[in-house]
Amino acid sequence: MLKILVVVVLLVLALVAAGVYFILWPLALQALAALTAVLQPAIENIREAVPALPPEISINDLLAAVPLLGQLGTEGLTLLTEVAEGGITPEEAQRVLDLLRQKLSAEELAQLKSLLNAVPQP
Repeated sequence: MLKILVVVVLLVLALVAAGVYFILWPLALQALAALTAVLQPAIENIREAVPALPPEISINDLLAAVPLLGQLGTEGLTLLTEVAEGGITPEEAQRVLDLLRQKLSAEELAQLKSLLNAVPQP
């Protein structure tokens, strides 16, 4: 009786494995191909719009900067964007420094400084 039960369990497991392999696996591959077809043009558009990162800056550095930029808020990011567009006067540089000191801790300022030092200068 035990032998029959073991054989039945093995047959059921074999059927389940075959079902997964022959039914679910092709469906997963089809879904992945569809997703790739949709995302590939988007990736190409991003590649054209965003220049390649210099090798000195890693994706981890960028991800570490996101919370810091979030702490600046909309007002701070707007100020940074406006200042960066037409060159920086000493007054604008002081406004940016005041904003950074107000919104970020000393540790966060050091982290931002190390990231900015990694960016190659033109």
